[in-house]
Amino acid sequence: MEEVPNIEVLSAECLSCIFSFLDPRDLAAAACTQRGWRLAVGQEEGIWRGLCEAHFALSAAASPDRQPLPGFKAAYGSWQLSFGKYGEMAGRALRAWRQVEDWAQQHFPAVAASLRPGASEDALDAVQAELGFRLCPALRVIYRVHDGQALEFDRQVDNQRTAMHDSVFHGLFGGYSFYNHMVSTRMLPLRRLLRWTRTAHSTLGFGPEDRRVLFAASHNFNKMLYCDCRDGLVRIATVDKVTCLQAVPADSQAGACDGVLRWFEEYAAALAAGRFGVEPLESEYAESRGISLFPQLPPWRSEAVTEGVRVCACPLFVPELTQVSNVERSYFFSYRQALPFLYAWKWQTAIRFALLSEEEQLQLQGSLAGPKGGAPLHSVQLRSRHWLIRDASGAVDSEVRGEAVVGHYPLLRAGAPAFAYQSCTHQKEAAGSMEGSFRFVEGSLQQPGREFDVACAQFNLSVPEVMF
Repeated sequence: MEEVPNIEVLSAECLSCIFSFLDPRDLAAAACTQRGWRLAVGQEEGIWRGLCEAHFALSAAASPDRQPLPGFKAAYGSWQLSFGKYGEMAGRALRAWRQVEDWAQQHFPAVAASLRPGASEDALDAVQAELGFRLCPALRVIYRVHDGQALEFDRQVDNQRTAMHDSVFHGLFGGYSFYNHMVSTRMLPLRRLLRWTRTAHSTLGFGPEDRRVLFAASHNFNKMLYCDCRDGLVRIATVDKVTCLQAVPADSQAGACDGVLRWFEEYAAALAAGRFGVEPLESEYAESRGISLFPQLPPWRSEAVTEGVRVCACPLFVPELTQVSNVERSYFFSYRQALPFLYAWKWQTAIRFALLSEEEQLQLQGSLAGPKGGAPLHSVQLRSRHWLIRDASGAVDSEVRGEAVVGHYPLLRAGAPAFAYQSCTHQKEAAGSMEGSFRFVEGSLQQPGREFDVACAQFNLSVPEVMF
């Protein structure tokens, strides 16, 4: 007689495998079916560990306030109670915050230490009541994990002290400086969010139906980031402080209202990937170490080596200096090089020059990147620059020739630290590019040898879809 299959005789290992495919609601239903299943659901830590990781980015059995719990089932219940109302947004926000925390602890402990504990639901509700409108769930869940930053600079402002403090450079969302323009964008705690949102609405004349919430700003409010609670998108104030640029693409699904969370996820991923580094934001002030938004990775930066001289260009779109409210648009860009340069779309560029060590030069011998004639160069000095600025079609829009860079004739020595400078430019279109070359002399301008041109590879001046 053929044996009838009996589900009751399934092994614990088999049940665990089956139950691992179920969500918590189905697990609860299975636990109500029979005693053996109830025991399997309740005692199988592997099931709950997987759910904790998938739903709340948890790797340890701990509560939302970081207290240890007896197991992952208890942890899941605790996190579900605190974050369950946010659905899949909870896992996304927690996972992004874990990336930020891990990066900051490794690369910038001062920022990690500045992150406040998460805001309570009651605190978020109180802010909503004060504002007179609802915060979008995507912004709420970000604040549920960390309630902005606690910085000494803000405490000094509260005490009516105006002296600068190093923490002014510790903005979570990074910064940059060029000429007399300095930005380091901090995440505002709820109480400051409320205060400065009210100030912005009253001072800038926002209408009664406006739902912009100021959640991040530089210490001097040069840069202001809003979450528009009507649609959940991030918007960055332009030069007139009232008109804003959309800093993240519109929702991929109608009604998702998760733009601020997508923006935050993009920023967390950029940090984790090494796109941004920690360095002095003001080159002459070593204590100005902060998260630099000048990109460290391709395709956002360009690099070329000619006859042993390396030129890196790091362009950066500057939304707060961009003019878009008038018929005559102007986009501001900055670049840094180690040499930088930019044009109202507004851009800043950082540019860096470095003469490779003699060993590195010899390794490139026989190529255009290596020294001409075979012998490594001991020193070179810049004489002049040449820039080609192109529009979106690739046609030359303007050409610039001149002596020096920002008034300097940098003398580079083999293996010595790079020379870096920032400059800026603007353009009327949202896309374009720059490229150029620098004329160097072997030796120095006082004792000049052969002159040669060093290429600066093309870099894009295109307004990004996601703006930080």
